[in-house]
Amino acid sequence: WKLSKIDKIIFGGNGITRIDGCITFVPFSAPGDQVFLRVIKKKQFYQVAQIEKIFHKGPDRRPPKCPHFKKCGGCQLQHLDYKTQLEAKKGFLQEALSIENIPISPSNDEWNYRSNIRLNLRKEGKGFKMGYTSIDNRSMVEPTACPLFSEDPELFKKLKASLLYLSSRGIHSASLRIFNEDR
Repeated sequence: WKLSKIDKIIFGGNGITRIDGCITFVPFSAPGDQVFLRVIKKKQFYQVAQIEKIFHKGPDRRPPKCPHFKKCGGCQLQHLDYKTQLEAKKGFLQEALSIENIPISPSNDEWNYRSNIRLNLRKEGKGFKMGYTSIDNRSMVEPTACPLFSEDPELFKKLKASLLYLSSRGIHSASLRIFNEDR
């Protein structure tokens, strides 16, 4: 294990630090975190490490609201306070577009702001199983909640029940896009 300090967040949500002079990407880290890391992947010019223990939390770290955080591939910044998320996203755009002044327009509410979601459907029995693509890009995470889309605790329960009765005859997989009319 190596003790390192996370310098900043880069596009994709990884923190960045250096271990023995090598650029190291650290998923689910926060700027200012002092963490014990274990390198899990080495490449020629970079490496990836996972957090084994947080020695000191960065000032912008907070508990994520979503029960699927770290499994679902939908959001990688929920462990950061909202202001830090916005600043990180602004930085992503500035680096990608080489533009200095990018105005930020925050949502009125940091939760429940997405106007639509896309769920993957896979055949299960005579119906379908639903899910978001997981962080590993291979499996699905069946949501029980999505704080960025809806605060309705019954939404995914009802949807799951309905999809089990929808005929999957002749269909192996599909996707379902759901829109929120209020946004």
